[in-house]
Amino acid sequence: MENTADSRAPPTIFASSPGRARQSVSVPARGGVQCVTLGGMSVIRAASLHPITGQGSVYWPLATPSNGAAELIVARVAKAPGQPGSIHSHDHEEVVVALIGTATAVLDRQETEKTELSAGDVLIIPAGQLHQVSASGDQGFECIIAKPAGTHFYDASGQVMSTPSWMA
Repeated sequence: MENTADSRAPPTIFASSPGRARQSVSVPARGGVQCVTLGGMSVIRAASLHPITGQGSVYWPLATPSNGAAELIVARVAKAPGQPGSIHSHDHEEVVVALIGTATAVLDRQETEKTELSAGDVLIIPAGQLHQVSASGDQGFECIIAKPAGTHFYDASGQVMSTPSWMA
């Protein structure tokens, strides 16, 4: 995957820890991402996010272990029109929140086990569920994905896939 610039940066992202005093402190960039700490919260500035392209998609790592999140991987994903997603599963649950466009989610590679997603829909994929989310229509598809940090990926045959470095 290579870094590319894209003018459609997502909004500022906030992460919090309860019970901390509010105090603004600048934190050195983590992986090139500018972060400001307010007590126990971190603010990641949209302008400092670096989109990553790969497999016909653009990924914006919003909150990941590489930029300060301890427990979650949250990313914005944009798929080109007609772009198929990879067929895979995870060892943890994944949540997909549709933002723009439409997509088809297929379970277990069976065309009979599929559903269409559009803006506002939420897809909750249980651990171990083989799935594929592909952009449909001519507008492409954008979504937010969330899963626990440390999630492992598996291909259709159950073999471990490499985890993208930006999710580490």
